[in-house]
Amino acid sequence: MEISKSNNGGSSPSSGDEFQGMIKGVTKFLMMVIFLGTIMLWIMMPTLTYRNKWLPLMRIKFGASTYFGATGTTLFMFMFPMIALACLGCVYLHFKKRKSMHHNDRETKGGVLSALRRPMLVKGPLGIVSVTEIMFLAMFVALLLWSFITYLRNNFATITPKTAAAHGESLWQAKLASAALRIGLMGNICLAFLFLPVARGSSLLPALGLTSESSIKYHIWLGHMVMAIFTLHGLCYIILWVSMNEVSEMIMWDTKDISNVAGEIALLAGLAMLLSARILPSETIELTFSKNPKLVYTPTSILFVNIPGVSKVQWHPFTITSSSKLEPEKLSVVIKKEGKWSTKLYHKLSSSDQINHLAVSVEGPYGPASTDFLSHDALVMVSGGSGITPFISIIRDMIATSQNQKCKIPKITLICAFKHSSEISMLDLVLPLSGLETELSSNIDIKIEAFITRDKEARSEAAMEKIKTLWFKPSLSDQSISSILGPNSWLWLGAILASSFLVFMIIIGIITRYYIYPIDHNTNKIYSLTSKTILYILVISVSIMGTSSAAMLWNKKKHGNVENKQVQNVDVPSPTSSPTSWGYNSSREIESSPQQSLVQCTNLHFGERPNLKKLLLDVEGSSVGVLVCGPKKMRQKVAEICSSGLAKNLHFESISFSW
Repeated sequence: MEISKSNNGGSSPSSGDEFQGMIKGVTKFLMMVIFLGTIMLWIMMPTLTYRNKWLPLMRIKFGASTYFGATGTTLFMFMFPMIALACLGCVYLHFKKRKSMHHNDRETKGGVLSALRRPMLVKGPLGIVSVTEIMFLAMFVALLLWSFITYLRNNFATITPKTAAAHGESLWQAKLASAALRIGLMGNICLAFLFLPVARGSSLLPALGLTSESSIKYHIWLGHMVMAIFTLHGLCYIILWVSMNEVSEMIMWDTKDISNVAGEIALLAGLAMLLSARILPSETIELTFSKNPKLVYTPTSILFVNIPGVSKVQWHPFTITSSSKLEPEKLSVVIKKEGKWSTKLYHKLSSSDQINHLAVSVEGPYGPASTDFLSHDALVMVSGGSGITPFISIIRDMIATSQNQKCKIPKITLICAFKHSSEISMLDLVLPLSGLETELSSNIDIKIEAFITRDKEARSEAAMEKIKTLWFKPSLSDQSISSILGPNSWLWLGAILASSFLVFMIIIGIITRYYIYPIDHNTNKIYSLTSKTILYILVISVSIMGTSSAAMLWNKKKHGNVENKQVQNVDVPSPTSSPTSWGYNSSREIESSPQQSLVQCTNLHFGERPNLKKLLLDVEGSSVGVLVCGPKKMRQKVAEICSSGLAKNLHFESISFSW
């Protein structure tokens, strides 16, 4: 793609940029049409118009086929729109990624959109919630109530004492059975959206500017709705069966229709889930991997890590602290000793200096498709403890941008709180071991306010523990981290989605026509719903595995020599740094190095907590991006300040690992 340079050092759109912009616009329009059409379908579903006019017509067109049967209507109504949205999202993200690699657009913050993103609720069971999130939650609840009330009203109109007696029921029992069924249908709406927020490889979330981590709370909200609705659904049926002396229905397993036992098992399993976490003051590890220079990722991305020497089955997500711009051939994550897995890893690495090799498998990175940090005049990042890790990647990315691109960098203020002075060593991770050889660029303005809450003064240099760096020797089988689908990964993902759906339809059509259809129509038996469901799951799994494996092998053959080069064994000395540079004897002459330049920008505060209100309101700029990652009370306090109206220039964004 060509970019024509203007006289003032900027860039003017070329024909290639205009074409990409047109593709993005058309893609967004098609996605909006399909999305609104799907919402309209959900709204109309409980109505008599849908039941008496739309549904019979769709069953004639899609449900009467000998190749798909009644399932054809379901595939057309629910599966096809989501596949189409996902494929279009892949196309949109591909062109958006290409543009973001060459442009850094600054947008003016403010107005209605800024107001909608402000926190509306700070404390409560929903956590920190913006105006936009409240609006969408209210609309979703309205959809549930509309569906339930409409279903109930239309069905109650057909229930009379005569029709109830024909089924051996009284009038209230007939109405209770109808209400129980409609409650279950309302729960199905929640189930349809339940797993969309946490799909790591989804193209829908990045297209909306979201990540699976930032959408975990939506998954939790939907999960609670599902459990509440289906619990009520089950209780209604139990009351009905008890009143009719048909308690034996609770142990019925119908192979042709819905199984009561399976539903009861699923409900009890859901009710048995409990969630707990414990944070312990402990040491920190930074793992650095070799990566392919063509693999790029945005700040705040995460990487899933598996270390067979610690556990062969456990995968844990960690925030990436490195920047693909500043360190094109390295990728780093920070791990704090908090649970059994991380404690075992810490002891494994710290107990001996003789470890020559550490086998690690990774998945990712996963992160937002793009970030808008450059659109602000200033950035304020508030962290508590290990919450500093996502901000390390942001700072490194800003440093790289200031060196390589001619654009205005926001003024950066990092407000970090630690319990003990030994944790100041986390600040040594703000800059990488390599990647910077001279002092920080004059184009970047960084200020660090570090608060040590439980220590009154810095520990003596003798008592401070130095950071120990271990260098592992790679084995012949080690490979650098690279994109498994090559440089055009979003397009390949769209191709996998489309082709796997097509393969699924072809296989299901053949099986239905030559195996299921003869059983249903040529014998007295009916092919069971349970067997059909298992068959569908098996076929779609095989389709996805087959198409994705073919795409992976194709890209490996095409880009294998470049993408999967072996990690080279580099014999370098093991540098060590000490947190004493941040506190003890810090008045010594500042050397001309990036690390010491950063020390000069740091103010240490012992025995006190940050006055967040004063620190935030003192930041100047027409648009100030405020990010927070840390304990719940800290996130709530920052959100409360940003939503108070005391400063119109503060734009809040929470980065959290627990909701």
